[in-house]
This record gives sequence, C-alpha cells and structure tokens, in this order.
Amino acid sequence: MGAAPERSGWRFADPRSVAVFTTADVLERGLPICLVSHDDDGDWQFHTAAGTDDEVSNARLVALGEIAELDPTLIDLADLPRGWQARRRHVGSPWRRARSN
Repeated sequence: MGAAPERSGWRFADPRSVAVFTTADVLERGLPICLVSHDDDGDWQFHTAAGTDDEVSNARLVALGEIAELDPTLIDLADLPRGWQARRRHVGSPWRRARSN
C-alpha cells in the first residue's frame, strides 16, 4: 500500500522515491514513453514502443519522481490500477488503458 499523495500535486499513491523500471532507451536516448504497466505486484514499468527495449541489458531502475519529471503527462496515469497498462502512439496522443495480459 502506498503513501498518501503529497500536497504538491503528486497524484500517485506511491511516493516519489519508489523504484520503478524503465530502459536506457528512455533515460539515455530520450525516446518517448508509450507503454506504462502497473503490474499485479505493484511494480511500475515505463517503456518506449513495444518491442524496442526488450533486452535485459537495457533495463534501468529509477525513482518514480524522476520518471514523472521526464514526462509530466505520466501523472495522468497515477490512478492506473494494478494489473493494467496504458499505451499511446506518441507523446500528445491519448492513453488507452487495458488489463494486462
């Protein structure tokens, strides 16, 4: 169970310091986040287009607050339930939510 949201507009139930998964493609190459997964166990994952960053060596662990600073539109997914994911075609297009397979 996450901490209460902060007064600064932080809407995630998890604190800014919680560790999340992303990739070198996002952090080092600046590719946009187009797939967000909130796993059944509570983990968050932030990826580029599906299939572009599947290598384990590409994985990175960062704070949720850091990833939210990279892309402030991610705050729109703060209420994404566990076991769900959201996709978009590109930055600026709408997020489409669905249960994870």
